[in-house]
Amino acid sequence: CLKGHCDRTSALNTLSDCLQILRFLSKDLGRCGSLTENSHVLRVLILIISCLQAELNMTDKSNGSGISSHISVSTNNKNQNTWDMEISAFSMMEDILCKIASSMSEVLWQSVVEVLRKVMDSVTARNLIIESSVMSRFYTSFLRCLHFVLSEPKASLSGHVAGFMANLQMFFVYGLRSSSPSAITPKENKTDSQSRSSGRGRYKPPHLRKKDGKTNDSLDDRSSDSESSRYDLGSSDSDLSDTDGYAKNGDRFRSSKARLAAILCIQDICRADPKSLTSLWPLLLPENDVLQQRKYRATLMTCLIFDPITKVRVEAASTIATMLEGQALVLTQVAEYKESSKLGSFTTLSCSLGQILMQLHTGMMFLVQRETQTTLLAAVFRVLILLISATPYPRMPKELLPTVITAMCGRLLDRNSNKNEHYALLVNVLSCLEAAFAKVPPSSDVFGVLIDHCAGPSLAQQKSSVVVILLRCIEEEMHFSVRCGALQ
Repeated sequence: CLKGHCDRTSALNTLSDCLQILRFLSKDLGRCGSLTENSHVLRVLILIISCLQAELNMTDKSNGSGISSHISVSTNNKNQNTWDMEISAFSMMEDILCKIASSMSEVLWQSVVEVLRKVMDSVTARNLIIESSVMSRFYTSFLRCLHFVLSEPKASLSGHVAGFMANLQMFFVYGLRSSSPSAITPKENKTDSQSRSSGRGRYKPPHLRKKDGKTNDSLDDRSSDSESSRYDLGSSDSDLSDTDGYAKNGDRFRSSKARLAAILCIQDICRADPKSLTSLWPLLLPENDVLQQRKYRATLMTCLIFDPITKVRVEAASTIATMLEGQALVLTQVAEYKESSKLGSFTTLSCSLGQILMQLHTGMMFLVQRETQTTLLAAVFRVLILLISATPYPRMPKELLPTVITAMCGRLLDRNSNKNEHYALLVNVLSCLEAAFAKVPPSSDVFGVLIDHCAGPSLAQQKSSVVVILLRCIEEEMHFSVRCGALQ
């Protein structure tokens, strides 16, 4: 056993020397390195990462308890060094992929994808993502490498999509679990979700179902934050520095970088292989309680509504928009909403998609009515336009589309922003209304919204009608784009 320990130590020292050589070589090559030279370096890095991951896995097995001993830095400095080496290797891989991802060979691309998949499966094997400075750097560098290869696919990703999605979803609230969960309780809205029956199981994609019928959640609801803290890597006082603003935003370990990279990876997969995502929608988007902050089983809507970093929220919105674009035809043909009381013990995919569309409407209406950040609002309106276009309203609650139209008209009356922002807001709102009025077949409920209050007994009621509000947008003092949008 002692001999094996010495052999492993010697092997790690050799790997460390190799990384040093590659680091110097990469500096010499700089941006002038050829595709062939960078490809050779990348192949060596793949081998080094495989060896380092094997060492960490071996440490797990020798630990015996099933809990990784390398998670406690204070008890084993060798394992800390192993993680540092792996971070260094992924950092170099990231730099190389940034240069050659679009032009490397299919064989090399496959090799990179396979090693990244093995590493991801290993680090998420116990459904536990470690929140610490060291691990945050590791996850960020690793996920950025994954982003580069997924954004430039050289072959089909179908064999990896389900595994990647299940693992990436675990990063949605990375670094945020210490904050207490809360529910947003806006004014009761017809688009809000109804409580789900406790006896009905959540829809599970086939690859996530267990033969014994038990659920396979990405994280057990019974897990606690104290459980995570048992495995937490120690941090130094320097980790708490807030000179760059991260700590002030509650981003102590710059964990938002890992969350952002994970969302970008999902966005890449949505673009590369949208057909493989249909059964995975319930993994990424909520079927209920969209306005409830979640510590576990978080979704993209959790990121969009609750994440403290605007850039993460914007990318979450962009990813949802990409999903809607890729699956618009499927949603139009398949999605169907049913009341909770009418659903049995098993949820079909069509009903699950209907529940998701309902929750998306609730979440988007909430953000449209309350959000003031210009960049985020633009992203939310883009999602809403795609959502309206993709939703089969004849198979949804009849009041859903009229409620959306009424809410949008209410936003047209908002004049709390500056002139340029107000015009941008009006154009976005009018685009949503155009998409809503363009739905085929036309609905009598929508027609009822148009004529509502037109002949009201009071002037105030008449001014609140949809037609009157749109006519006001055609006034001469309005920007040309606003007037065109209102006319359309």
